[in-house]
Amino acid sequence: MRDLRSLWNLLVLLLAIGTMLGCGALQADAHAAQGSANLQAHNPVVDFGRVVVGNRVQAFEYISNPTSSSITITRATVSGDDFQIVSPTFPITLQPGQGARLVVAFTPDAPGRPSATILISSNAPQSSMTVPVWGRAIAAGKLVVSPASISFGDVQVGKSQSKAATFRNAGATSVTISQVTTSASDFSVAGPSLPITLQPNQGLNFSVVFAPRAGGTRSGNVSAQATASLVAPVSSFDRDEQHAVHEVQGTRKKETAAILVAGVGSSDTTLGQLTATPTSFSFGSLQVGSTQSKSLVITNTGGASVTVTQATATG
Repeated sequence: MRDLRSLWNLLVLLLAIGTMLGCGALQADAHAAQGSANLQAHNPVVDFGRVVVGNRVQAFEYISNPTSSSITITRATVSGDDFQIVSPTFPITLQPGQGARLVVAFTPDAPGRPSATILISSNAPQSSMTVPVWGRAIAAGKLVVSPASISFGDVQVGKSQSKAATFRNAGATSVTISQVTTSASDFSVAGPSLPITLQPNQGLNFSVVFAPRAGGTRSGNVSAQATASLVAPVSSFDRDEQHAVHEVQGTRKKETAAILVAGVGSSDTTLGQLTATPTSFSFGSLQVGSTQSKSLVITNTGGASVTVTQATATG
């Protein structure tokens, strides 16, 4: 009798444990069912990576319906002026297991790191879903020149004088200089062969030469025609099948830069005229911390004395 009672108590205990485990499993299944009753985004964030100001790129976010019932997406909006929802047209109904591509455009108008939030509204149990979106806007290549103006003063007719200038790429993408022209025949440019491409922060040294053909004041400008790339040099964006970026605007834009130049042609041979020999130096490669010197001869080739008040080096 005592053995039967012990056996009965053991059976009751086993039944209680089984009931508890069964209830826990049912609750877990219920939670799992509840968690999958909503829309799902393929990418936790839409990251455009680096995009050049003046360009427009598109990204694709994949929205799927993992439930056993159809879900209707009523609308999708995005905050922030730099981002726009391109497609699809809403409302749209997703059947069980079906998905749709949400196309988002990024058109930055200034350098920076803009961000926004995509809000997707539907008739799912969780009626709204959000997806962060951001990108890094960088400036396109920009051609600048220094100095802004050059004055040659008096130069004897039949002789010439040159002064140094520099074109520099002050933007974040490459700039290709295709042509450098002068507006007056008394001025010319000496420098490397064109076209030439300048990377960000890279400079190009050249010389402006004034060789007056007749007496009198001469003026004009030296201008460069170039194009800047609208394609970011490096992108951190993940270009996979459902989350890819496509350039949808032009890949280059026009750039120009100009120097104002002026000089006076003098037919008076009694004026003083300085010339330098040599006209340029090349020091080659030097070890950091070491020095090297070279001689420069300044000669007065004119017919009057010249007082040298100052000598400076640039660069």
